[in-house]
Amino acid sequence: MNNPCECGCGLEAKNRFVNGHNTRLMPSEEQARRGRMNDGSALLDSGEGKTYRKVAQRHEHRTVAEAKIGRPLLPGEIVHHKDHDKRNNHPDNLEVLTQADHLRTHHAQMMAARKEKRGY
Repeated sequence: MNNPCECGCGLEAKNRFVNGHNTRLMPSEEQARRGRMNDGSALLDSGEGKTYRKVAQRHEHRTVAEAKIGRPLLPGEIVHHKDHDKRNNHPDNLEVLTQADHLRTHHAQMMAARKEKRGY
């Protein structure tokens, strides 16, 4: 059963508000402040560096690699970070490899990690 949105818009909401309407009860200054804060820049380069940075919903290293080689990446092509730092997207640090070549690059490291974790 749907209830009317508590912001007063008259739309039906599954919960208290239609998505995004909860901020309508705030003063316009607060709405504007939250809008300025919510551009994503507050989270840029935050965290532990275990994820890839994105630009326009694409991994930044893939965009940089495409510009470096002058064409879009083909299916099955992987962008390898030579220094193993996911945040270092300098063109000199990026290398486009096939999946097989990329696996060969990391195979010894993967087997050593498995042996340490599982004992074989």
